[in-house]
Amino acid sequence: MTDDVSRTRGNLLASLTDQQFLRALAAAGEPLSRAEIAARTGISKPAISDAAARLESSALIVDAGVREGRRGGVATLYRINAERGHSLAIAMQSTGVAVRARDLAGETVFDRDVPLQHDVTARVVVDLVNRLILASADAIGTPLIAATLSVAVPVDSATGDTVRLPNSPFPAGQFSLLGELNIAPDEPAIVDNDVNWATLAERHLGSMTECDDFIYVYLGTGIGAGIFASGALLRGSRGLAGEIGYLRSVEGPDLTQALAALGLGTAEAYGLDVDAALALFPNDPLREEAERALDLLAVAIVNAAILVNPRAVVLGGPLTRSARLVDGLRARILETALDPPRVIASSHAPLEGASFEAHRLARGRFDF
Repeated sequence: MTDDVSRTRGNLLASLTDQQFLRALAAAGEPLSRAEIAARTGISKPAISDAAARLESSALIVDAGVREGRRGGVATLYRINAERGHSLAIAMQSTGVAVRARDLAGETVFDRDVPLQHDVTARVVVDLVNRLILASADAIGTPLIAATLSVAVPVDSATGDTVRLPNSPFPAGQFSLLGELNIAPDEPAIVDNDVNWATLAERHLGSMTECDDFIYVYLGTGIGAGIFASGALLRGSRGLAGEIGYLRSVEGPDLTQALAALGLGTAEAYGLDVDAALALFPNDPLREEAERALDLLAVAIVNAAILVNPRAVVLGGPLTRSARLVDGLRARILETALDPPRVIASSHAPLEGASFEAHRLARGRFDF
């Protein structure tokens, strides 16, 4: 074996050992000794000691004190260096803007939620988000490593630009996020639609961690679906996959307009009024408008399920606060679906998915 090949192999093994060291610390969520990391990874103690020296010199881990052993020995403990940097997730919806930052160890170090007026302009949204970005930077004081942006409008995954549609429940969200927001992480920020982020939250943090085929249906001011098929999120050529709120009927109006006409919204603005919609779904008996609304929603969800044949349908968003609405949809879906899926309710929000991904990207910058 030549010196170059031997050196390359040694560097690769060292890198893999460093990754396993960091992953063990991340999974533990508490300081560990070198012996404990060796036991958890199955890597020899000398190799783990070498990794500790490398990672400490690169400031990825820090000394977290000592622990006295049973026989009087003293073990040095290590933890991930939270000061190495942070990730940032920003979620913009018609009801408000939320910003969450996590340090490299995974702790939330900044969390702010500001409500929006229904008639807010894009300029107001941009200014508000930029103020929150500045506030997070001032409060945290560490480098921004990775960022994700969630917005309640379709996003072209190839460019990161929002896609302008004739009608939108959140017209103030239609602007160039990467162009107008003062955010500059080490790597380009990732922009996606809020329903896609909520879908990923359900996949990584919720009940769908073992499911490769499911539909997440968001029911709120807007109606949308995240389609997770064969282990991947389906976005479409310009990010419009899953926009079931725009499904047409033979009468002309789309699904959102038809629901609004039943009392779930108003004629003044495109989209649904969450409070008005929830007021239609008290305990039994339901009014005729509520029953008709359930029929329309169930038909849209069932038709989507026929197209992609999911194992489960996850119902999320503020309208799922109504157990009567959830139960009504579940019964209709199970009765009419071609291959009835499981139907469950979820409380995971777009910000959770965006924050998860931002933190994952930040750690990925350091190979763990």
